[in-house]
Amino acid sequence: MRVPADLNYPSQYHYRHKTESDLKWILAMLEFIPLDLQPAICREYEKLYGKDKDGRKNANSYLKSRAAEYRAKNAI
Repeated sequence: MRVPADLNYPSQYHYRHKTESDLKWILAMLEFIPLDLQPAICREYEKLYGKDKDGRKNANSYLKSRAAEYRAKNAI
């Protein structure tokens, strides 16, 4: 699914006609990431998502690892 580029989440993510979507999970992960870094992380997510057949898995793994990184930094 494509969304407007000015929002702080990826313009491409998994979505299946109202029954299945990664958007809530993506937004939950982005809450841990500083606002100024979100656009760059979202662009990298988009690159990974559209790269190949494992794009969704790789993009979600990337986002999860970045969120964990900032979650750990904020927990200190």
